[in-house]
Amino acid sequence: EAEWEKGKLASWLVTYTNKWKGAGGAAAKGTDFNYCKWVFFGSICAIGAMTFIDDMVDEYTYNDAYTLYALVTHFSAVALILFSTPTSPYGQPRNVIGGHVLSAVIAVVMDSNKEFFGVTQVMMNALAPTTAIGAMTWTGLMHPPAAACCFIFVSGGPRIKNLGYLYIFFPVLLDVGIMLFLALVINNACETRKYPVYW
Repeated sequence: EAEWEKGKLASWLVTYTNKWKGAGGAAAKGTDFNYCKWVFFGSICAIGAMTFIDDMVDEYTYNDAYTLYALVTHFSAVALILFSTPTSPYGQPRNVIGGHVLSAVIAVVMDSNKEFFGVTQVMMNALAPTTAIGAMTWTGLMHPPAAACCFIFVSGGPRIKNLGYLYIFFPVLLDVGIMLFLALVINNACETRKYPVYW
């Protein structure tokens, strides 16, 4: 019986490690220069707009201590999806909006109630984004950068955490609105692009 179990384990290990070799699909190819021009133009407009707004609101404070900001770093990844792969399911408006709303709400609610959940900050840094990933998967609103939106809040310092529920609307939904508006304008200005695939 021990020999049989040993053979069963060996067989499982061979099958398991063979999966690491890949399924035989082709790697993604590069694109032509014209396509890259539109990716560059869309990305620089979107990230530049958020940077400009961030600079404008920097003089305003909240809670009499912290300056406002409108630039959440993960939005550079959102720009990649919206302008480099605009037909991706992860880049459609319902996923971009829904994924961010879910993740931002989960981040603020869970982080504000660490004592209720009985977890430390270190545990919350893993638990909240994992919950957001699960919620996005369950609802079909997967948008990978939105998981980072959750992590940025729960692992952030006082400046971001003191935003509290405002974080959901400013900067998250503000930035989502800017990104989607520019994705609609710029992607559809190109003859070979059509965005979105669906709402």
